[in-house]
Amino acid sequence: MTPIISEWRIISILASIIFGCLVYLLGNVDFGGTISTILVLVIISIAAKDALSWTFFTIICYILILIVSRVGYVEKREKFSAVGVEEKKRSAPAILAKLAAPVFAAILSSTGAFIASISFGVSDSFACEVGMLSKKNPRLITSWREVLPGTDGGISLLGTISSIVVPIFIGLIAWCISFRDLSLMALIGFTAFIGIVGSLIDSLFGATLQKRKLANNWQVNAIVSVFCGILGHFMYVAV
Repeated sequence: MTPIISEWRIISILASIIFGCLVYLLGNVDFGGTISTILVLVIISIAAKDALSWTFFTIICYILILIVSRVGYVEKREKFSAVGVEEKKRSAPAILAKLAAPVFAAILSSTGAFIASISFGVSDSFACEVGMLSKKNPRLITSWREVLPGTDGGISLLGTISSIVVPIFIGLIAWCISFRDLSLMALIGFTAFIGIVGSLIDSLFGATLQKRKLANNWQVNAIVSVFCGILGHFMYVAV
């Protein structure tokens, strides 16, 4: 008799729940963010073509974001305070903004959309977090004038380089895990392209939509994540 849920999906679901609880205990996310994290990972575990690979790829990328958020924490907190931004634990909207697209990609069995939307999420996080550590003030992407760190739409050389370099490692991680429909170099090029394009569009929307109060940071992240997922799907199929 064939089991309703395979043992690998059960392992993925259990790993998702354990990971969500650990993240909460470490103080990285609030309760709502924890529930959202577990929910997202469990859905991916159930819906993905390869439950174990897709779930663990998401968890690895999630860990990378958490790690970079703690690097230079005190310095970044001071810079955020200077522009009136309060540093908070990651909440449900913040989690879902970047992980909703990967969930739908898993449900629709789109490998390209899945990898692309996650690549954007990691790339954008690194661009923001690493960029905050730059010794030079960022420049507004629309006018190129100098602005304070943490300003919506501001980009820095350090952050931009991060948004290119980090997706290269994401592509390598994806290929090593089991995403091998493309060659290693093609997959790395794919994630690097999505990473930089997504980050720049996110900054552009930050300088326009967010500045004019037409959308908040979570909404911009969600819009760009979906865009990168759609773009990634068609690019992946075309290669």
